[in-house]
Amino acid sequence: MRVKLTTAGIAALERPSDKDRAFAWDSGLAGFGVIAFASGKKAYIAQYREDGRSRRVTIGDVATMTLVEARSKARTLLAGARKKTRRRRARRLESSSLERPVMDHEAHVSLRPAQKAARGPRQVDG
Repeated sequence: MRVKLTTAGIAALERPSDKDRAFAWDSGLAGFGVIAFASGKKAYIAQYREDGRSRRVTIGDVATMTLVEARSKARTLLAGARKKTRRRRARRLESSSLERPVMDHEAHVSLRPAQKAARGPRQVDG
């Protein structure tokens, strides 16, 4: 569920009896949330996509870190993940670009007319 995470809301977060963990996602910062385990432990987490896969990182324990600190670390971590994804996407586009093969092909084709003209017309035996 997406809610505005508060210290009171985090303290009230409980795991449903039919699940092994519960999540609460922040409505203010996409990818930032809290996970509650069956043991009663709660942790701040950040989740993002990288190479088509979902990645989840534990930022810190709710008992030892404040919400403000966790949100700040999550913002930094998620921004870094987005930047990394953009760089990878740009590199992928650059390497798969048709521009270079087309230029190489045009250079190769531009040599052909001179080579064919030197041979003369083809003769067919018949």
